[in-house]
Amino acid sequence: MDPITTAEQVAVVGTPSSNYEVTLDLLDTAIHEPLVGSMLLLTQPSGGGEELALGMVTEVTTMNQWHSQPLLRGVVKAKGHIPGMSGDLGDVRAASIKLQACYKRSALGQPQSGVQAGPSVQAGPWVQAGPLVQAGPLVQAGPWVQAGPSLRMSPPTGTAVRRVTNEVLDELMSGEKDLHYLGHLHGTGDVRVPMSIRDFSGDRGAFHAGVFGMSGSGKTAFSAYFLAGQMRNADQGFIVVDPQGQFSSETGFPFSLQAWAAEMGREVVVRRVSEDLRLEKDAPLLGELLSKTKLTGEITKMAPETAGLFIDELVKALRKRSSWDTEDSDDLLRELLGSLTDSGVLGRIYVDETRQARLRDAVLEVLDDADRFGDVFSQFQPLHNLFSPANPGGGKRHSMWGTIAHVFDKTQRAGAPAPVLILDMSTSGQVSWVSSLLAGPEQAAAVEALRVLDQDSIKAAILRKACRTLKEASESAFRLGDTLNTMVVFDEAWRYAPPLHLAGDEEIKALSADIAGYFRDTRKFGIGWTLISQSPRSVNADCFDQMAVRIMGYGLGGADLAKVAEQMDDPEHLKLYRAFAPPDSTKPKVYPFMVTGPVSPLSFTRAPVFLAAYTDFETFRSDNHPWISQARRSQGLPVLSGVPQLRGAGPVVAARVPRPTATAGPVKGAAGTKEAMERVRENAATGGIAPGAFAGLAGDAWFGGGLGSIDDDDPPPF
Repeated sequence: MDPITTAEQVAVVGTPSSNYEVTLDLLDTAIHEPLVGSMLLLTQPSGGGEELALGMVTEVTTMNQWHSQPLLRGVVKAKGHIPGMSGDLGDVRAASIKLQACYKRSALGQPQSGVQAGPSVQAGPWVQAGPLVQAGPLVQAGPWVQAGPSLRMSPPTGTAVRRVTNEVLDELMSGEKDLHYLGHLHGTGDVRVPMSIRDFSGDRGAFHAGVFGMSGSGKTAFSAYFLAGQMRNADQGFIVVDPQGQFSSETGFPFSLQAWAAEMGREVVVRRVSEDLRLEKDAPLLGELLSKTKLTGEITKMAPETAGLFIDELVKALRKRSSWDTEDSDDLLRELLGSLTDSGVLGRIYVDETRQARLRDAVLEVLDDADRFGDVFSQFQPLHNLFSPANPGGGKRHSMWGTIAHVFDKTQRAGAPAPVLILDMSTSGQVSWVSSLLAGPEQAAAVEALRVLDQDSIKAAILRKACRTLKEASESAFRLGDTLNTMVVFDEAWRYAPPLHLAGDEEIKALSADIAGYFRDTRKFGIGWTLISQSPRSVNADCFDQMAVRIMGYGLGGADLAKVAEQMDDPEHLKLYRAFAPPDSTKPKVYPFMVTGPVSPLSFTRAPVFLAAYTDFETFRSDNHPWISQARRSQGLPVLSGVPQLRGAGPVVAARVPRPTATAGPVKGAAGTKEAMERVRENAATGGIAPGAFAGLAGDAWFGGGLGSIDDDDPPPF
């Protein structure tokens, strides 16, 4: 039975109509059925075949000619209605749809007159009627194929307009490839929305995306499903910048994205800047980080320009030491400060000899006074340790370059799916080496170390270095004829990519400007950037303007919607967005989203697709079963069921494969009990991989420790 001709008819084509916009006259059988938000279809003959057009209802109007008559308004005033003329008897309900996708199919052939036709093999499941049918055997119909955003001729009045159903979409999409599902059509409850969001391989390069919505709109949960769907592309890697530790701990997630990635055969790597990540040896970078602390202020009062000269001299002294990154922080700081008492160095900081003497005395006082030195050391040690091979607890730090390169290193993974890297920028919660220190007498020093690392300017400087490393890697690969095919996700993007005029810190402003530049430059290299934030106005306007995919959850309004409207063919579509209900006011909760861009075969224009995101992972698994089962079987693994879950809770600091720890000597200013240190070393030795990413995957013997092949000491190849 043909699912298109048997779909529920709700209207007919009215007047005026065009090949872009169709007026609908609703049937009596549909006037009490929910229609706003529904996707409708109509078909018409076209040449030697047939066309089918899709459009979404954003508004329904009611008209009654009797209620518009001045003489009858008195009756309404007296009785509240016009007997026999008010209500359904006299009302006419109308709507209009702007067409956003059109499909066509042609007749494959027709037997000649007088020739008996034998059994035919039909290429399509239904047969055309009307002017295409002649006496004798029926004309065979070809499959539906995409035909653009609109009809090639305006439809005749009276043409049936029907609801789109799952069966209709299955018929239309039978020739489509690489489809996946992230939810259902808004307002329908069960009609799946086919999505076709591509990866970044091929000549088209990458695209940039944004996910926006107020707190409680479900943007984080939808982002998890969005990334889960993109993991069907085995060669696409993911780097998530996680400012609050939500992606690493997965607090509040509807399912474990890390466990899902592991189910897809991916290695999951979680790196915390505070304890896992080692910056490349770069004396100017350390100087830049120190300039954002109270280090110079703890020595003596200095004007900003003088403080800059002081840090410059520290950097010069660092460059003369070939192994400053592996030296003990206490000894290194003392020798650096001692070098600054040289008269030649002081002369480059101050011209006035009196001020030179005053600075020399201040430095010598710091070196002689244990308390004063401790204050300066508390600013220096946490940042110097970022360049060291081990964190203060003795756990191994991993090279930033080695960590990032592992995501897109196709040679090392040897055909396996690309890894998922989470860069945890947070310093709160369970950090292994800090946990051990807090149990001892060094609590104040540990808290101060975290405070230094938790400064937004410090994090922004580190991220600028990480992003530059990624860009340089992509350019290197591009010159060799390859693309990185990597998605970089910034959660809470307002922290690091705000509008320049709203950036309160110069380093954050510089990072935001850098990211805007990467939006322009890295697309052709196969790097796409995705920003997750509360509103379009909370991120750099240059970034928003270059996004090809925009996902808007509940809660946007005013100037935010005005920015969104600029990216649409017709702002009328925003009427449906404005009708979104707060998720907390619906039972069960519904999380509606408006998605714009080349994301679905339901829209070939800049018209958005409206969907209600999944709230049950089992539904996601069921609807996406074809590609999920294919991904598992291609790796020789059984198809699983259930909701992916981490074992336990809290930040992720464990791994699936034990690995040896670098031997670390005693760390001055960061000592704890022997037992605590042993626990820390055992924990940190695991390399920072999600512990529960393999919950329920005991039979997956294929999963191995790819991190063991990384040589953290190798410099970037550029």
